Amino acid sequence: MPIIGINWNLADKIYAREEDKIREEMQEKQQEVAKIWSQANRFHSGARISSMHKIHIETLSSLTDASIDSDWDIVIRSGPNIPESVIDNIIARLNSRLTRYINNFIFSVEQSIRRESISTLTLSSLQKKSNEAKTKLIVKAKRELEIRGGLLMIEDLKKKRFQFLQKLYDMTERNESAAIPIENICQELDFGRDFALKIANYLMEEGLLKFMTFGPTIGITHYGVREVEKALSEPDKPTEHFPPINIISVGQMVGSQIQQSSPGSTQAITISEDKLKELKEIIQSLEGSMDEFRLGDQQKSEIQADIQTIETQISSSKPKGGIIKESLHSIRNILEGATGSAITSVLLPRIIAVLDSLA
Repeated sequence: MPIIGINWNLADKIYAREEDKIREEMQEKQQEVAKIWSQANRFHSGARISSMHKIHIETLSSLTDASIDSDWDIVIRSGPNIPESVIDNIIARLNSRLTRYINNFIFSVEQSIRRESISTLTLSSLQKKSNEAKTKLIVKAKRELEIRGGLLMIEDLKKKRFQFLQKLYDMTERNESAAIPIENICQELDFGRDFALKIANYLMEEGLLKFMTFGPTIGITHYGVREVEKALSEPDKPTEHFPPINIISVGQMVGSQIQQSSPGSTQAITISEDKLKELKEIIQSLEGSMDEFRLGDQQKSEIQADIQTIETQISSSKPKGGIIKESLHSIRNILEGATGSAITSVLLPRIIAVLDSLA
């Protein structure tokens, strides 16, 4: 299969527009801080810079979201065959953008230090805190991109399974006795043989096709015919095994919401105030009870990464339901393996209830 060409220049332009907006917001906040401290003497300058540093960290988070959103948007426009190296490339671009911004911020603080005789220890402390914040943001961004990539792969796989079954349906002309060499379908769909065999085995386990002879040749079953015809006759509705046909054709289903013309994207959802409050309380309980879970260090690290991902989403103006659900599913799976913890027995039902509300 051909490797996609990604228009990173276009991604840079999209990001630049968002970066300008974020910088304008940051400058307005900094101006407000400057006004507050304008009457203070130089002994308060350190406190003013500390306040500006908080704005700086908020800006880093906003720039991170803008960076991965712009790059990912271009990636999913480029086609279905996404190389594994793409996420590493997006992260490298994010690191470069954040580093450039941090350097500019530190330079501006350095100018203030020279003007106001502030201790250079302040500068080294800000540099260290900035780099620590950048490291955490990159870890969260990589986790979110992996989730997005996983959602894309799952939906793309569902689409390819239906394409395979529909091609078998067409080539056999709905004849349940007909046998077609699997290579014929591979050629029609440009699927590799090993990949096609995996799909065929899955569809066989679901009773939708059957292996007829060595080679192999395959045929469609009665249930396979019914599944294809149900999908074609009601293209706006999902079947037992496949998403709606119009979604397969032009987009995908993520978080039980229809999306078109943007394959692989995760649609923003509206979370009610009650559910948002419940989600925040669950996160607080998880963070406060981490030592009580009978889990290994790796599992705790995974939960912490999922918590950070959820916190990023619920603080966003456009939370992505698919990412929140995936992170909650991950936390749920880990906690279900924790035995003998009273807090686990309390938290699990609450997590399941929130998951059900996002279905």
